[in-house]
Amino acid sequence: MMSQLTDLGVAAIREGVAKGDFTAVEVAGAFNTAVAEAQPALNAFITLTPEKALEAAAAVDADRAAGKALGKMAGVPIGMKDLFCTKGVQTTAASHMLEGFTPVYESTVSQKLWDAGAGMLGKLNLQPDTAANGEEALQAMKAQRYDLVLMDCEMPILDGFSATQQLRAWEVSNQRIRTPIVALTAHILAEHKERARQAGMDGHMSKPVELSQLRELIEHWVAERDQQNRSTTPTS
Repeated sequence: MMSQLTDLGVAAIREGVAKGDFTAVEVAGAFNTAVAEAQPALNAFITLTPEKALEAAAAVDADRAAGKALGKMAGVPIGMKDLFCTKGVQTTAASHMLEGFTPVYESTVSQKLWDAGAGMLGKLNLQPDTAANGEEALQAMKAQRYDLVLMDCEMPILDGFSATQQLRAWEVSNQRIRTPIVALTAHILAEHKERARQAGMDGHMSKPVELSQLRELIEHWVAERDQQNRSTTPTS
């Protein structure tokens, strides 16, 4: 049951809770367990807040039992980006400089999520960047090395295929370690996947993205990174 719940997307969780197929507390418990089991290997969270997820879930179940209208994120547990202040929970923007900072107020973004019925699993240990077009993406990837890039194939100015091809050429000429790039596209045809491979991409993910698919992708590249680090670390 736990693995089934953690494989569900936002809409499926919200619908299942609303219909009574399962409770929000069951969902929160399943995700809390999955996070706790994966945390030692993935280090995906800076701060874990399983009690926050359960508290929000209990409130959703109570509202449903009382016949109240449920919010659009009712029963959905989430990882909160650590850039957003969360009242009573350490917020560091993934920086050691802010360790110990505990806001006494809630950010607008997070408050809207809680008002919609979402619950917080914890504060995420990552720093995502976005690009408005392929040229911006290319310059960002040259400026720093990312652990993983989800590349939209049909961006304006410079599409994802061209951006990836140019980056691969630049990596070779500058002796830069290869950046993992996964194509993100609505197309599922074999020829589209082959085009992504020929452009130098390392994988293919179809939209809309499933949580289980994204989790497996991240786990794979975390393992690849760790193996690479071990192979380059000198032994005494």
